[in-house]
Amino acid sequence: MEEMYQRALQWLARRDYTVHQMRRKLTAEFGAAPQAVLDRLIEARLLDDRRFAEQIILKKRDNHASRLRDVMAQAGISEEAADQALASWTPPSLQEVLKAKMISWRLDPPLDRRDAARLFRALRRLGYPEDEINEEIDQLHEQ
Repeated sequence: MEEMYQRALQWLARRDYTVHQMRRKLTAEFGAAPQAVLDRLIEARLLDDRRFAEQIILKKRDNHASRLRDVMAQAGISEEAADQALASWTPPSLQEVLKAKMISWRLDPPLDRRDAARLFRALRRLGYPEDEINEEIDQLHEQ
C-alpha cells in the first residue's frame, strides 16, 4: 500500500488529478485502488475535486457553464463539487466573448460570411447556444 501511495505522489507532483482519475490510474497500474490510499491523499489535500473544478474554470473561463459542466463530468467530478465551483464564478457574457474573439482575430463589423461562420463555430465549441450566437452575429451585421 505504501508503494501505491508513493506512486500516487509521483503522479501528483506532475499534475493535479480528481479522485476518480487517481482511482483509475492506481487500478490500471496495481490492479486495485484501496480506499485507504485515496483517503490518505484526500486528508493531505493532495486530491481535491473542488480545487480541480476551479482549475478547469480558470483554464476554460471563456466557455459556457454547460460546457464546463461537461468537462467536469468527464473528469469524474461530482455534480455537487461542480456546483460549488461554478457558484463562485461569474461567467462572461456571450457579447464579451464575441468581442474578445473579434479583437484577437482583428475582425471589424460588418462580417463577411466566412468570418461569421468561423466565429459561430468557435463560440459553438465553447458551448454557447446556437440561437444566441446567431442573434449576436446578426446584430453585428446591422451595425
